Amino acid sequence: MKTAKKHGNHLLHLVNELLDFKNLEFQQIKLKVTVDNWVSFCEEIYLSFTEIALKKDIDLSFETTTSNIEVWFDKNQMEKVLYNLFTNALKFTDKGGFVKVEISQTGETTQLQIADSGIGIPKKQLTKIFNRFYQSSNSRLIEESGFGLGLSISEEIMHLHHGEINVQSESG
Repeated sequence: MKTAKKHGNHLLHLVNELLDFKNLEFQQIKLKVTVDNWVSFCEEIYLSFTEIALKKDIDLSFETTTSNIEVWFDKNQMEKVLYNLFTNALKFTDKGGFVKVEISQTGETTQLQIADSGIGIPKKQLTKIFNRFYQSSNSRLIEESGFGLGLSISEEIMHLHHGEINVQSESG
C-alpha cells in the first residue's frame, strides 16, 4: 500500500509539473504577490522535509541571519520553487550526507542558498540544467527521476519574481 501511495504521489507531482510547464509556456501564470516573512515561509517548507531527511539519515539544517525578512512574493509559485530545490537536494544526497539551507539579506538582496553533499553535476552540464526536459547524466544514478522540468519551471518562476536562480557544483 505504501508503494502504491508513493508512486501515486510521484505521478501526481509529474502531472502538476506538466501543467505548470504548459501554463508557463503560454504565459498563463499571473503572480498573486503579497508581502510576507520569507524566513518563516522557507522554514515551514523546510520542516516538511525533515522526515524524508531522517529516513535517509541526512543531516538537514536551517540557518538564517535574521528571523524576519519581509518580501513580496507569490506563495503558491515560490512553494513550487522551494519544493523542487529541497527535493533535488535530498534526492541526490546519499545516506549520511548533509543538506544545509541558509537565508541571508544584504541591503535589498535576499538570498536563499542550499548546499549539499550530493553527487554533484558535471561542469559541462551546469549551463544546461535549467533547460526544459534536461536531466544531468548523474540523475540516472538515482531511482526516482522526473521529466527534467523542475529546474526550468523554478527558473521561470524566479524570473517572474524579478529574481534569479543559479548553481555551483562539483561532480563526485
